[in-house]
Amino acid sequence: MTSDDAKKTLASYLVGRRVKDAELREAVDAVASDAEYAEHVRRELGLHDDWVTECDVFRARLDELAEMSASDQQQKLPDLARHLRTCPACQRMFWRVRSTWSEDAATEPGSAVARTLVDPVAVSVGSGGKLGLSAQSRPCEEQVPLAMAARAGVPEGAPFEPECWREWTLADPDAAIEITLLVVGQPTGEPAISCRVTTADGSPVDPDQVRLTVRDAAADEVFTAGPLSMFEGGPVVLAPGPWLLCVEWTAEEPPRRWTIPLELERGSDDG
Repeated sequence: MTSDDAKKTLASYLVGRRVKDAELREAVDAVASDAEYAEHVRRELGLHDDWVTECDVFRARLDELAEMSASDQQQKLPDLARHLRTCPACQRMFWRVRSTWSEDAATEPGSAVARTLVDPVAVSVGSGGKLGLSAQSRPCEEQVPLAMAARAGVPEGAPFEPECWREWTLADPDAAIEITLLVVGQPTGEPAISCRVTTADGSPVDPDQVRLTVRDAAADEVFTAGPLSMFEGGPVVLAPGPWLLCVEWTAEEPPRRWTIPLELERGSDDG
């Protein structure tokens, strides 16, 4: 590859066009000794160190990636989308800037202020109820607090298996509300789902002012619904498949509603 061809290839890559991995590596090798061009690329990317790495390019385009849907990332920036799936450091940066909720269009005056989780909670259920996260899932908390586990409604004395518990804390700063979602894997392959709502300072919200609706997304029908207090006696057990969890807070006028896409799938026998 000539130097001119290499520069065209790199320019295409930097503006988001798809470039094959082999061509990109060849282009990098072809211009590596061109100090002036390397400095130009660094300036374009806002970098000032030595020759760029994939992480450098990812950081330079982080804000752009964070605004894209997962499908747009894969279509427009496939190399960086793949890098995001495989680099823990860049994953942490990405989720720090990624929006949690998207605003739903109002259907009529006075209707609920509605938001939908930008990225689904996507869980695979393996052998013995061990849980894993699918590649497209929003990440969970590093550890499940034992206090939350105690409120999950599982049988008293059941063993606490960290591999079978996943928790998400989904904050909405505008409403000063946090929704905590707990998924507990079971040997049957049908995990148990628990939900609680607190204010931003951790104070509990009256469960009678919160309504939970669980919809079967594939059948487009309600599976169960009621005030959150109705579910305090035990979790909701769901079969693998796509679900929608709708949490509505009626203490304000207009009320607020949050929709959480939940994708449950069977994992491999080795968990």
